Amino acid sequence: MNKVQDFILTFIGIFLSYTFYNRIMYQSKEDIERYQFNKLQKLLIESGKHVPYYKKLFQEINFNPKTDFNSIKDLKKIPILEQKIVRKDRNQFINKKYPFYIDMKTSGTSGTPFKASISFNHWVVEQAVIWRQWKSFNYNFRDKMAIIRSYSPKKNDKLIKVDLLRNFIFYSPYHLTDKNMEAYYEDMIKRDVKFLRGYPSSIKIFSEFCYRKNYKIQNLKGIFLASETLSENDKDFIRKVFKVPVVNHYGLAECIVMFGNIGSDQLLYSYDDYGYLETIENKDNEHIVIGTNLNNYSMPLIRYNTNDRIVIKKNNIKSNINF
Repeated sequence: MNKVQDFILTFIGIFLSYTFYNRIMYQSKEDIERYQFNKLQKLLIESGKHVPYYKKLFQEINFNPKTDFNSIKDLKKIPILEQKIVRKDRNQFINKKYPFYIDMKTSGTSGTPFKASISFNHWVVEQAVIWRQWKSFNYNFRDKMAIIRSYSPKKNDKLIKVDLLRNFIFYSPYHLTDKNMEAYYEDMIKRDVKFLRGYPSSIKIFSEFCYRKNYKIQNLKGIFLASETLSENDKDFIRKVFKVPVVNHYGLAECIVMFGNIGSDQLLYSYDDYGYLETIENKDNEHIVIGTNLNNYSMPLIRYNTNDRIVIKKNNIKSNINF
């Protein structure tokens, strides 16, 4: 996907985040389940027809998505999908009807990196739910955002890169020396950035630097974290340094399910319009995340075992996920 395609899909996602994907947050549990059922049924029918692995599997278990999928509970008729099965032959999970897709790679921190193909229609949803979260913390389109992630400069490249279309300023997370962070800080102040985004580990290192130097970012509104787990102590420290909301986020390169903060209670909520979440109780009140993306037709992974662990909590509003 080139930059123009990325911008167009992102813009569509932003538009939807202000319309459909904002309204769906306030729908009833019954309406959400109906939405998920319709999405799942379409995905199952499409996968049974055009994805080699599921075409064979549905025949073996005698499962017809049109007649045997009558409620969300019927999804359990399909076996849980383990990562090793997908890694063994990922081509068996590709739907060739969808030639336009994005290849996403896992970090490889838990093993060999894995490549997942993500359809353009899902990428729109990906952007919509992310921007919806940002908007809930007072982010406005093209607010200047300093990002300490997703940029690995090549030899002789500058350590700071600017995306003029989205008003993102990228700072290399791989060069966090005091000298470079001094330059990063001065650049952020000069540009008057409104938000800071990055890997929790990178933001913590930068926070420690700012704490030692007693540096403040005067007009900062919030900090968005992603891609790594974050301890409460680290989160409290980052909040103490910058005195703004610290917003957490959980997602996967395979784009299975997504959780995020949507308020001041610091809990992570599952985005039910993004993926269908199931859990298996493990131990010590931990649950293993099993998920099905509702929109990725290029490489559907149904009842995919992420091997990630979460703790489920409940408050007086609704069930939620605390990662």
